Amino acid sequence: MGTCFAVTNNPNFDYYGTDIKFHSFNNFGFDLVYQADSNQAGPASNDSDYLLFSGAAYGSMQFTGLTRLSDYPPASYSTNYSSTIVTLNNTNDVGVIYVGEVGSDKKLFWDRALAVIPVELTSFHANVENNKVLLDWATATELNNKGFFVERKSSKDKFNSVAFIQGSGTSTDRHSYSYVDNNLEPGKYFYRLKQVDLDGTTNISNTIEVDISNPSEFGLSQNYPNPFNPTTTIKYSIPSVDTRSGVSVQNVSLKIYDVLGNEIATLVNEQKEAGFYEVEFNAGKLSSGIYFYELNAGTFRSIKKMLMIK
Repeated sequence: MGTCFAVTNNPNFDYYGTDIKFHSFNNFGFDLVYQADSNQAGPASNDSDYLLFSGAAYGSMQFTGLTRLSDYPPASYSTNYSSTIVTLNNTNDVGVIYVGEVGSDKKLFWDRALAVIPVELTSFHANVENNKVLLDWATATELNNKGFFVERKSSKDKFNSVAFIQGSGTSTDRHSYSYVDNNLEPGKYFYRLKQVDLDGTTNISNTIEVDISNPSEFGLSQNYPNPFNPTTTIKYSIPSVDTRSGVSVQNVSLKIYDVLGNEIATLVNEQKEAGFYEVEFNAGKLSSGIYFYELNAGTFRSIKKMLMIK
């Protein structure tokens, strides 16, 4: 912890800590703008209060004398005495500015290492979209946050890391993060975040649970992107169907045709279990134009049009 010291030694002002504004103009000094009650009595008031300025060199044990910026601040102010946490510019350091008492006088104090900002996770959510899980989370503050390991487990496995998302170091601002876990098999999954500090310290979040279900019906989606050049992705879904063997499989074919009905390519021609699927089509050797893709699975048949532009 650093040594705390008074911003000023003037006992005639009653400092309002919640109205501090901090600015680090470079790595060698600090500027402070704050409110003071000129009468040293009663609540904060626009009729009597000043906005004051003071500065200090980096590492100095004393701020400069006060400079009066204005009378009658343009907004109402809080009467509560509380600390204001600040992040030092271009560093991972933090400090705190707060109101303290010396005898019967209240003064404004600065401590470069008094504040301890945790990585405060304010939300962690999961949404299921077909066979993918969309995770999002947010932090209110961060201290030396290297980042987050996204960990996943099924009902039979242990937690394993599936991604690492970079953190924001040290910050008192709100930050939002997200991750998409794609191509999951049907089943129950559990997710958690392992937050890692720059020194290697870790913290584990709460665990959230999601269910990936088999599709309830056949489906063929519009390719994306469309128009495309030269690759595009085609998604389709196969529902669960009761069979004598108890294993739900379908004979599936996905073929590409030109406008004359000529078969250009076969993307899928095999048995598929129930689930969500996607396949990439590369038309790099074809000319620009309209093409059709057809899905056949059991008694289901669907055709869609796509456009390739070179």
